[in-house]
Amino acid sequence: MIEILVVIGLASKLSAMAKAKGRSGLWGGLGPLFWFAGEFMGACCGGVGVGLTSTSVEMTGGENVMIYILALLCAGVGAGLAWAVVHFLPADENADTFVAGPMGDVNCPSCGSVQTEMMGDVIVCNACGMQSPKA
Repeated sequence: MIEILVVIGLASKLSAMAKAKGRSGLWGGLGPLFWFAGEFMGACCGGVGVGLTSTSVEMTGGENVMIYILALLCAGVGAGLAWAVVHFLPADENADTFVAGPMGDVNCPSCGSVQTEMMGDVIVCNACGMQSPKA
């Protein structure tokens, strides 16, 4: 249960980091993807390692715990790699400009709201207050 909460928190944190850079929130999906890939690889390597070093045919509880610990450590490495990818993702150079939607409405790049208005040569978002020069 705790692992699920950690993965959900990781995804939302990465999504917020990407959105702050003007990128899609789907970048947050790297967190769960890298977490589970790292956990799977850690469990496989741990299983092989235990299998090669074990003298008995049956696995004991201690060996299972060691495999799970290695799996969680590798999952943490995967989460760290996902964080690094999103952290070093360059900001979108068009993030400060408002984008016209498919119906001609103007979407705010910060909050996605379509409640915008022109004030002279500046577009202002009524939802979050972001201002941008008219493109």
